[in-house]
Amino acid sequence: ELQKIEPAKVQCIYGSEDDETACVRLPKDGGFSLLVHPGGHHFNDDYKPVARDILDRIAPKDGKPAALEARATP
Repeated sequence: ELQKIEPAKVQCIYGSEDDETACVRLPKDGGFSLLVHPGGHHFNDDYKPVARDILDRIAPKDGKPAALEARATP
């Protein structure tokens, strides 16, 4: 199913100790964004670097960088 998606839209982020990830089966020269973080499937419970990688790769629609912290709306 991943191969049906436009490669530029795919961010495959996985833990270096995750031996069940589909990310490693994607072609290295296929235009996919492949990012590895320390740990297994749960990234050693350190999710902020993962979130930062995701947000850094999202094209801002308003010219402003994406914020890491979610803000509650009144």
